[in-house]
Amino acid sequence: MIADAARADSLAPSNPIARITSAVFGLVPAWLPLLVLRLALARPFFASGLTRWDGWFTLSFGTKILFEQDYKLHIFGAEIPFPMPDVVAAMASTAEIT
Repeated sequence: MIADAARADSLAPSNPIARITSAVFGLVPAWLPLLVLRLALARPFFASGLTRWDGWFTLSFGTKILFEQDYKLHIFGAEIPFPMPDVVAAMASTAEIT
């Protein structure tokens, strides 16, 4: 009992800034800042993904052209077009939104 109290006193921060930060971290659950950061990082990807769609399940013309003409696979120094650019464009656009 006494040993536990002595150990707790030795772990308490002596610096006032450390005391304040440990008190704040004690009030805020650990998952809350992680959720806020995840949502903040997801926002630009979601906004960018929305530009690839014209409507429900309808890819924009620019997205189709990008995957048909501009985006290529670089395998062993050769530029190979995507085998099914419409399917790859739909998968990439869906992945960018989710």
